[in-house]
This record gives sequence, structure tokens and C-alpha cells, in this order.
Amino acid sequence: MKDFLKHQRLTLVTMAFTLVVFFLLGFLFDLDVMVVRFLLLFLVFFYGLILLIAYWLARRKVDYQKLYRESQDKAKADRVQADLAKQEQEGYFLTWLHQIKTPIAAAKLLIQDLDAKTKADLEGRLLAIENYTTMALTYLKVNNEQKNLQIKAVSLDAMIAPLLKKYRRIFINSRTRLHYQAIPDHVMTDPTLSEIMIEQVLNNALKYGEGGDIWITYQADQACLTIKDNGRGIKASDLPKVFDQGYSAFMGKSLRRSTGIGLFLVKQLAERLDQPVELDSIWGQGTTVRIYFHQDAFRET
Repeated sequence: MKDFLKHQRLTLVTMAFTLVVFFLLGFLFDLDVMVVRFLLLFLVFFYGLILLIAYWLARRKVDYQKLYRESQDKAKADRVQADLAKQEQEGYFLTWLHQIKTPIAAAKLLIQDLDAKTKADLEGRLLAIENYTTMALTYLKVNNEQKNLQIKAVSLDAMIAPLLKKYRRIFINSRTRLHYQAIPDHVMTDPTLSEIMIEQVLNNALKYGEGGDIWITYQADQACLTIKDNGRGIKASDLPKVFDQGYSAFMGKSLRRSTGIGLFLVKQLAERLDQPVELDSIWGQGTTVRIYFHQDAFRET
């Protein structure tokens, strides 16, 4: 109430001044006492009504402010709770994804004594499982803004060579020919995420260019890494959608189960790393993917 009266000082002063003026006028002009009393009561009622309305509005304003503060506090608490739930969920998946690597490694050891054909088939399946596991881990990392990028100078060959070794058996078993010469150029990037980005493009090239040729080249003047295959390609109608989440173009019976995650993840990584990706393809002739680092390349001296 004290705060309210402080804010209404002008109204109170005006009311007091008006009452004094009317009282003096009645006294000076010898007006009828009843008339003066009526006028004074009317003024008191009038100003009292103004103060009452002002008080009601002030209370409503306070109520609205209180409701607003409460809603803000509740929204903040909900966000904190949602973040905690998300962190808990991510922690669970990260633990599971790391643990699944152990049986994958064990399975790789167990298949060593199998016949060549069965071993080759199982190696391909295990590599696919490992690839999907890597994609899941990467997706969690990319969507976690608290994870800082580890940007540093790294040679392209240091990222590409391990992938070629990893997929060596797939190249041999699928009779896919690789055209690659070690690239000494360096770029500034997060090597872990860039390697995964390159791996997904290479994996797609192997999947859709099976039995053909794959070229991996680099243009230093454009800071552009190109991965090209002469496989079945992608239909023009599917090209605008290839980076969409879950989209998988119809590529034939053997590829009907494609998840559509790989290129979506490539796009996510491209945006996070500021490394634009372009994809060109002609149905029946092959596909070309370009990754632009948009940075000066460093050559070894």
C-alpha cells in the first residue's frame, strides 16, 4: 500500500488542493453550508473512485508481472529438465555405441578361420555395422553444440589413407578399381569429423559404383577434394533430395535397404565444418562429390 500511495502522490496533492480551494470559495463567498459540504463530498467520492480504480489496475499489473515471472521460471525449469533428459539419453547411446565396438572387434577375429567367400561376406557386413555405429556417434557429436571443434592443419592423405586401408577388402571383393595418388596438401579442419565426412562419400561410391572405378583427386587452387565413380549414378529427379534425412533413392534390388543416413550426415558435417559439398550425377554414368575446404592448402616443403 505504501508503494501505491507513493505512486499516487500527484493525485493526492491534486485532491487536497481542490478540496482546500472549494472550501475557501465557500467561506469567502458565504455559500450555503450544505452546498459546500455536498461539493466536498462529491470531490472526495470522485478522487476516491479514481484512487480505487488505480489501485485495482496496479494490483492487476502486479499479478500479470507475477504470472509472467512464474511462467518464465517454469519455462527455464522445463528447459533445464529437457537438457538433463537429453544429456542422459545421449550418455546412454554413447555408452552403448562404444560398447558395441567390442563384439564387432571380437567377431572380426572369429571369422579369420572361415573359408574365403564366407569371410569376405562377413567382413563386409561387419564393416557396414561399424560404419553405422560411427555414423550414430558422429550424429550425436554434430548435434551437441557444446562439443568444440578441434581445428588444426592436417594432410589430406593422413585422413584418406586409413580409409583406403579400412575398405581395401571391399575394393578387392567388389572388383572396384581405385585411382588415387597420395595427396601431400594440408588443410585446416577437424580431422576426425572430416575423415568421417570423406568416409561416407567413399562408402557411397563403393556401394553405387561396385565393380567400376573410383577416382580421388584434389585441386589445391580451389581447395576441392573430389571423389568420383562411374557407377549407376542417380536419377535427376532424386538429386534435390539426396541430402534429406532418411531419403534413399531407388537404386535397384540390392540397395533397397539403404538407410539414407550417409549423405544426410555429410551435409550436417559440411555445415558444422563450413566445408560446402556439391554432388553431381548422371543416371547410368556415375556420381561426383566435391568437398570444398575454402582454405589455403599447405604444401610440405
